Amino acid sequence: MKIALIQARGNDRRDYGSPPAFRCMKQMAETEIPGTEVEIFSDYRLLIQYQPDIIGIGAVTPVFDSAKFLAHIFKKELNVPILLGGYHITFLPFEIKSGPFDIGILGEGEQTFLDLLRLYH
Repeated sequence: MKIALIQARGNDRRDYGSPPAFRCMKQMAETEIPGTEVEIFSDYRLLIQYQPDIIGIGAVTPVFDSAKFLAHIFKKELNVPILLGGYHITFLPFEIKSGPFDIGILGEGEQTFLDLLRLYH
């Protein structure tokens, strides 16, 4: 199972970096779920080329519109499950309905992410 993680960016192209949780999620998934490969991307085009089975998007409030934009692209190009995590969805969970997200992960999401991957596996 191939998993792709990406942090949404704003129109100003400010790089919020890859959240430290992404590295933790990568290590947990690859260690605990046999056959799982997790890659972290900063370029959505490379993510599409990777052809993942599941996509995780991280978003803070200033880049939530960018996360929705990315999710629309990924649904059109890949049509795979899209998980959304980060501060924005944690504090405004009803906004999960505003984009083509399949699941919103609230709060500290490392364990929830792993549990969801086990279900998809």
